[in-house]
Amino acid sequence: MDSTLKILEIDFGNILLKDLIEIIAAKIANKEKFVVTSPNVHITNIATSRPCFAELINSFSFIHPDGIGIYIASKLLYGKNGLKERSTGTDLYFRIFEEFFNKKFFLIGGVEDCPERIGKNTVLQNEYKPINIAGSIYKLTDPVKNIDVINNSEADILMVALGTPYQEEWIILNKDKINVPVIIAVGSGLDFLAGVKQRAPLWMQRIGLEWLYRLFQEPKRLWKRYVFGIPVFVFNIIVLKLKLLFKKEST
Repeated sequence: MDSTLKILEIDFGNILLKDLIEIIAAKIANKEKFVVTSPNVHITNIATSRPCFAELINSFSFIHPDGIGIYIASKLLYGKNGLKERSTGTDLYFRIFEEFFNKKFFLIGGVEDCPERIGKNTVLQNEYKPINIAGSIYKLTDPVKNIDVINNSEADILMVALGTPYQEEWIILNKDKINVPVIIAVGSGLDFLAGVKQRAPLWMQRIGLEWLYRLFQEPKRLWKRYVFGIPVFVFNIIVLKLKLLFKKEST
């Protein structure tokens, strides 16, 4: 892997999105296991307060930084050596469908009719050609049978949308039993791909306010995450910055 950048307790991959896509393509071609997750500020907060969860996240092959908060924190901590690019998990998922439309996808979670919705999503179909959904599981019930179904699908990319921390735990626990080279924790990403949730207008995406649009969409579910989570994250980043400055001055 090119390089990583430690922000609080998570070792984020510090490469361009296009380079990550190239790595995924190589892993599919060589049938090499590659597991990806995209922590945002909320997940980073959880990892900071729970060392076991931080260890779990850091065991992924690649940790894609999700969103404006992680990007700004990297610049505050490391200046010009911070993250090379700002992107979101949703950017990554749409890009994967764009680049690998001719590959086989298997979906876990999301809404019950997720494959059908993705099939009817005019944005995906118009821009990224017909999507090949090799199979899906709405709810995991029987661990052995579920993995057999996944393996029999001969999928190239497995997208797991079970919510944090369950999806990360499930991926790490089962990755070696699954014959799919690329496994990605996507959280609510399937809802955006299926058109159940709408992304923020492009102008809000460009200035880093997609999180605010999501808050307006789901205030009951997300208000604590943003109202309390963002100040906690900022405080932790400031404390870490002071530690780094003190360490630099003492050397």
